[in-house]
Amino acid sequence: MSPASARRAFPKVEDEQIVNGYLIALLASICMYHPDVSLHWSPVRKSFRFGKRDVEPNSGDRPYLFEARTDGHLASRNPGPNDAKPSAVIVEVKPTNRRYNNRVIYQATSQMVSWIYQEPDAPGAKKQYRRPMIIQEREQIRLIIATYDQEYIDYLNNKPPSGSEIPLMTMNELFIWDITKQHHMEVCGPVLLALALQNGKLEN
Repeated sequence: MSPASARRAFPKVEDEQIVNGYLIALLASICMYHPDVSLHWSPVRKSFRFGKRDVEPNSGDRPYLFEARTDGHLASRNPGPNDAKPSAVIVEVKPTNRRYNNRVIYQATSQMVSWIYQEPDAPGAKKQYRRPMIIQEREQIRLIIATYDQEYIDYLNNKPPSGSEIPLMTMNELFIWDITKQHHMEVCGPVLLALALQNGKLEN
C-alpha cells in the first residue's frame, strides 16, 4: 500500500484513546478465555518516574528527572505491597502511522528506562534481562523486547560501571503485524497469548 493509499484507508483518528481502547480490547479478548492467564490487560495510563533531583522543600520543583506515561499495561488483578501492581508488559499507542520514527523510538525508550528504574528486576537473578513492550501505530502492532543486564540497572542508579564501557540497553523489534492482514493476526494472537501466559517474563 502506497503512503497516499494508506492515508486514505487510515485517516488520523480524532482521539488516541480510540486506538488505545481497540488495542486493550484486542489483547484482553486474546487472553480472557484461557484458564492459565493470571494477569489482565488494563487501560490505566501508568506513569513511571526516572531519576532523583535535590530540590528545596515546598519549591514546587519535581524531585525526579522526567516522567514517562504508558497507554496501558499487563498486570496483576490484586495489588501487592503498598497497593502496587507491577507491570509485566507495557503498552504505547499512536493515532497515526509514523513509520516508527525517532520521536516514537525516543518515547518508547524513555518509557522502558523509567519502568526498569522504578520496578527493577531482582538483582543477580539473570545474566541478561528482557522486558516486552507493545506499540500500536494506527493499523500496525509492534512487539519490542528490551535486553539489558545488571550493570545497566546499576548504571541507571548512578553506580559506576565495572569496565571502561558504559552499559547499554537494546530495544529489539521482533514483529510488525498489520491488523488488516489475516495471516498477520493469525501469528499475532498466539504470540501475545504466550507472552501473557509467561507473565511477560520471557523465560523460554
